[in-house]
Amino acid sequence: MQADSIDLAQASSSPALDSDESDGEAPRRIKNRQTKKRRIMPNDSSDSELAPVKPRSKRGILKVLVEMPLDVLFEIFGMLEPLDLLYLARSTKDIRAILMNRSSISIWRRSRSNIPDMPECPDDLSEPQYANLAFAKNCYFCDKNLSTNRIIWSARLRTCTKCLHTNFIRMHEEWIQSRKYPEALAFWIPTIVVSERSGRSADSFALRSLDRLWKDEYSNIDDDRKKLKWLARKVKERKVISAHADKCSSWFEDYKEELDKRRVVFIDERKAVIVKLVKRLGWGEELARMSEDKPQDQPNVVRACRKELTSRVLSNLEPVLDEYMAAAKSQRLEQEYRTCLEEREPILREAYEEYVASTFAADAVYPTAGELLFDSAVEDCIQKTPTADFTKELLHTTMRSAFPTIAQKWKENNDGKLRELIAEACGPEYVFNPHTVLHLATTFFSCSSCGQCRDSFQYPRVLMHSCSKWAGYSYWSPDAHTRIIGYVLNDGHWNRSKVISFKKESLQLMTHVVRMCGFDPATTTARKMDEVAPIIECVSCNDVREGRATMSWKAVIEHQRTTHKKDGKNEMKLEVLNEPESTGVKEQMNKLEGRRRADERYLDMACAHCKKTGNTVDLAKHVKKEHGKQHPTSDDIVPILDRDHTPPLYWLWPPREDEEPTQDVQPDSVSSHSPFLKYHPRRRGSRGSRGFVITDSGSSS
Repeated sequence: MQADSIDLAQASSSPALDSDESDGEAPRRIKNRQTKKRRIMPNDSSDSELAPVKPRSKRGILKVLVEMPLDVLFEIFGMLEPLDLLYLARSTKDIRAILMNRSSISIWRRSRSNIPDMPECPDDLSEPQYANLAFAKNCYFCDKNLSTNRIIWSARLRTCTKCLHTNFIRMHEEWIQSRKYPEALAFWIPTIVVSERSGRSADSFALRSLDRLWKDEYSNIDDDRKKLKWLARKVKERKVISAHADKCSSWFEDYKEELDKRRVVFIDERKAVIVKLVKRLGWGEELARMSEDKPQDQPNVVRACRKELTSRVLSNLEPVLDEYMAAAKSQRLEQEYRTCLEEREPILREAYEEYVASTFAADAVYPTAGELLFDSAVEDCIQKTPTADFTKELLHTTMRSAFPTIAQKWKENNDGKLRELIAEACGPEYVFNPHTVLHLATTFFSCSSCGQCRDSFQYPRVLMHSCSKWAGYSYWSPDAHTRIIGYVLNDGHWNRSKVISFKKESLQLMTHVVRMCGFDPATTTARKMDEVAPIIECVSCNDVREGRATMSWKAVIEHQRTTHKKDGKNEMKLEVLNEPESTGVKEQMNKLEGRRRADERYLDMACAHCKKTGNTVDLAKHVKKEHGKQHPTSDDIVPILDRDHTPPLYWLWPPREDEEPTQDVQPDSVSSHSPFLKYHPRRRGSRGSRGFVITDSGSSS
């Protein structure tokens, strides 16, 4: 049984070729497509100068061939390959008449001799049919030129995958034994083995038309002796065809391998032309730096090199090559800068931390190390300084001269961003003074990323908030400089990730609180409110078992968010404690806050001299030992700026007798057509804003 194999996953591109019925192929339908031409009227207003120039007609250009002497013509044709003769035979009727004449068989044989080791033409095929089978590309059934078309030599045809399933029969285990003609002949039927894409299974298919023909012929013979003769003749024919098919299959594999080698040589020669073009475009130096992914190896360039590189093709490739080389150079410079920054990042970090510790106070605001690299002086120091000269002392010198200007510009720029956040959230109805709005007691900003800190905080802490410094989307920035700094230093432009925002609801709430304390919300600053330090009571949270819920003025937003807005039980009513009660609550809050800051696990304080972090007890010992101050004060141990130092909720005892609120909160700052939000308490017994609540006795839970 003669079997060819085909893998459905294989794909190879090949040029198209028309087919002829007389070349041993299936008839081809030719659609007559006529393009409509626009009729030009005498009064047509179109500009005739813009009309394209009509190309010179090539009709009759092959006519001169048939006018040559036959011996000269035969000599020329004999130097061509069989596929070229097929193309010529399909060009004009006169040339076809010459090449398809039996007297021209010598031309086809000589042409076939130009193909090394090609088997002789078999008796069951003519020379044109043999040439078409071996070198054409179309399917014999649908006439389509597909990359999956394969030759079945024993069947003397070529088929695509779709037509294979239509014109071939799937062979089961007992297929040969189940034929209506002798098994000895069924063994020689042309077959093809098809492997599935997964490669796990393969099926054999037999030629349907030949199976049907043999069945009909065999059934039409009545005499047993004639059947034996018919069987012997058919088996003999198939053996000859099978032997020739084996030779053709072996030759064709070698022929394709040789074609691939020749194609590689041609492509390499044309790639050399591409290299010259790249150098002529001014990219010679960049090309010399490239060790891989060179322009001549790109798929679109290789595709162009498969054909002749005409001046038009090269002209079309110029912008493609320019764009590719520009991108390659940009990528190289980006990688070089990233490598340089990765190597020098430890020294940069050390110099930056030493400079910040010696220059800025613990509660000061200043840019990150990544922000420094957006300054040209610092960037040049990092990128252009030779390795031998790059030291921490050099960075210190550069920072001393550039850092003050960088910090000032950084602060001014981010202050502007904060004002924009306020304006976007509140709209034109909120008119504010841009010089003082950031310092107002009503201005609180929110972080949507950080889950450990409180929801809202004020200026200038918002500038130093850790979440605002996160590189975030810098990793996907189109700017290479920003992207590299994000990768290496994990720093980016302030609030690039858009986690800092301003909420109109917070403004409305704090406007009510400030006005309730007797101050003007439009001018009262946070510092003024801290000096007065009013104590606010949430009457709605009065608890007969816990006491009265009191808090500092800054804690109102957090209390509203975690207690009322979250659980949604009832509305929030606020009152300002009177002076005697307020003084007592503040004393208790200060005591409890002092105890909390002395806890050995507390790390939200810092040494004002060296920025060492810790609790007040350990830092006091540190200041005495390291800085020689025997009596450390609040000027020596300061709160870290990006920490929440608001005292937790304080439960004042005894509770109110009237537990239910009698009136809803309606902020005076909100007009009648824009009602203030209603606030609701959390469930009774839940924890406070920092994970615990404080009772009057000083215990925490």
